[in-house]
Amino acid sequence: MKNTRKRRLMSATAAAMVALMPVTLAPASIAQPAAEAPAPNPVGTPIADAAGATPAPIGIGELEKVNPHWREQIRGHDNVKEVWAGSVSMDRGVPLVWIHPKGLQDDEIYAPRPTLYVLNGADGGEGKASWLYQTDIIDFFSDKNVNVVIVQAGEFSYYTDWVDPNTELGKQTWETFLTKELPESLEAKIGGNGKRGIIGMSMSATSVLNFAQHSPGLYDGVGSFSGCAQTSDEIGAQAIKLVLDRKGVTGEQMWGPRPSDNWTHNDPLVNAEKLRGQQMYISNGTGLWGEWDTTAHPNVDTETQLIAQRTTGSAIEGGTNFCTNVFKAKLDSLGIDAHWDLGNSGTHSWGYWQDDLHESWDVLFSKVLY
Repeated sequence: MKNTRKRRLMSATAAAMVALMPVTLAPASIAQPAAEAPAPNPVGTPIADAAGATPAPIGIGELEKVNPHWREQIRGHDNVKEVWAGSVSMDRGVPLVWIHPKGLQDDEIYAPRPTLYVLNGADGGEGKASWLYQTDIIDFFSDKNVNVVIVQAGEFSYYTDWVDPNTELGKQTWETFLTKELPESLEAKIGGNGKRGIIGMSMSATSVLNFAQHSPGLYDGVGSFSGCAQTSDEIGAQAIKLVLDRKGVTGEQMWGPRPSDNWTHNDPLVNAEKLRGQQMYISNGTGLWGEWDTTAHPNVDTETQLIAQRTTGSAIEGGTNFCTNVFKAKLDSLGIDAHWDLGNSGTHSWGYWQDDLHESWDVLFSKVLY
């Protein structure tokens, strides 16, 4: 077992993955570093096996033939590494960023610890409206005994399994990848201990609730920030349309005609009972301007950004506030507990999600992951 944790970030990682491209490369090209010479399925993967899914091959290190713009955000941090995972169901490689505690050497880096998965919003981490660019996520977790894994792809996907494989986005089976193909093989590679949590914001705030309902027991804690739990009614479907329109794709391409069993299956409000017993942190602002909505704040560096937060950001957060209060009423009626952080102000913007990241760690993840 010790040998499987002796990782070396060698150029062999890139050499073994030279054909890998961010969207189109078949995962068969994602070999493990040559020095490790692993078996085809080197770890136990009961989750993947039970689902009939192929565990994702994992490579740690930069790829020479791709140059994601966010790479500069993690260089210079000795506790942050680029990771690539292969999804057989999507026939592509998926970039991840792995943050582990600072100050570790050799086998210490791969010692077993919990894993916290973090999803981006509609940007998917493919642009700059993302955790790496907009928050202190690296610094915040550098002194904590947890592996943080940020998914750096999946724009406008809702991180779900799409019925239409031929959209501009390509084949999308994100839920299969994130809940079946990835967890066990990645955690064996980086040093997981079987305890895991997941965080989503905005678009992905809906996704993580669906994951928790569809895969009970997979996560020890779930954080959902500024999302809309309802999806299959007219309000929810219109919220989804506003997101997907930005990429020229449709809800019908995602989940088929509405109404349908598939839309209902992917509606966390309708399926709220399935969250019973799960540990959750759910947050939302009101849309009213708050402490982050001023140019006096260091994260708001232009007047243009401030105007966007105070107009579009205010309107969106007001909408998700409605959704979140409907969701809270449903969970309350069922006697299902969650930690609720429903502020008196706050727009749909990164300062508040950074606050949620910190608060959810303090009140939920720092407890349920240990």
